[in-house]
Amino acid sequence: MSIQLSKPLLRYTLAGLLAIILWSLASVVTRGSSEQIGAVLAGAIIYLSGGIAGLCLHPTATYHMLASVSWRVAVILFFYVTDVLAFTLCIGLALTQRSAVDVTLINYLWPALTVIFTIVVFKQPTNSKVWLALMMALSGLMIALDPEISGFSDRMAASPAVYALGVWAAVSWALYCVFSRKYADHIKGNMSAVAFICVGSVLAAAYLAQPSATLPAVEHLWLPTCLGVGLIIAYTAWDYAIRLGNYKLIVNLSFFIPILSTVLYWPVFDIVPTATFWIGVALLCVGSRWMYQQSEQLARPPDSNC
Repeated sequence: MSIQLSKPLLRYTLAGLLAIILWSLASVVTRGSSEQIGAVLAGAIIYLSGGIAGLCLHPTATYHMLASVSWRVAVILFFYVTDVLAFTLCIGLALTQRSAVDVTLINYLWPALTVIFTIVVFKQPTNSKVWLALMMALSGLMIALDPEISGFSDRMAASPAVYALGVWAAVSWALYCVFSRKYADHIKGNMSAVAFICVGSVLAAAYLAQPSATLPAVEHLWLPTCLGVGLIIAYTAWDYAIRLGNYKLIVNLSFFIPILSTVLYWPVFDIVPTATFWIGVALLCVGSRWMYQQSEQLARPPDSNC
C-alpha cells in the first residue's frame, strides 16, 4: 500500500529535513569560522545575526516571549542559552580538529539523556530495553571517540574544559527539552530569537573586553552570518514541521544527524575516518533511536492506538 503525502504535508516535512541539514552543518561552519577569527568572535557574529534575523522574522512572537517571562520560562531559557554557549565554545576552542569531532559526537548524547531525564521528571515506567539501548549509544560513542581509549584520554587531558563544555551542551539541551515539555503552557512566542540575542551579546561583550579586540576582515564575516541566519531558519522550519509535517518521519531522521554531520565534517577538514569510527557513530545513532522508541511506547496509554 502506497502512502501519498498531501502538498502541504510534504512541504512542511521538507522544512523539517531542511532543519536537519542546517543543524548538521552547524559544527562544521562553527569550527571553520573559529579557525579564521576565533571562537568567541565567531560565536558572537553567528548568534547576533541569527537573533536579529529572528526578530525580523517573528517580531510579534518575540515580544510575546519577553512579555511572558516567568521563573519557569527563565529556567528553560537558561538551559537553552547555556547549551548554545557551551556547544559553540567547545567546537571553537578545541585544540585540534579531531577534538572538535569528539565534542560534536559527545553533544549527540542529548537524545539519550533526554529520555533519562524524562523518565525521572515525569516518573515514566522503564524496562531493560531502555537501558540496553542506552548502553548501545554509550558504547558507540566510546568506539567512535577511540576504540583503544588512550588517544581520547590524551586529547581530553590536553583540554579538559573543552570536553566539559561538550558534556554540558548535551546535558543542558536534554534538560531544555524536558522542562520545555513540562512547562509548555507557560511558553509563548519565539524563544530562539531571544536566546540567540542573549548568547550573541554575552560573546560580543567577552570579545570586546579583550585588549587585542579588532574588527575582522569583511570576507570572514559572511560565513558566520549565513550560519546564524540559517540556524534561526532551522528552528522555525522545525517548529512548522513538528506541528504540520510528517512528525514520525522527521523525528526518526533527526536521530541520524551525527552521521550527516560527520559526512560533512571530514571532507572539509581532510581527515579520513576509519571503519571502526563509522561503526561507533552508527551504534550511537541506532541506540539513541531505539531508546527513544522504547520510552515512547512505555509512556503511551495501554488502550492507545496511536
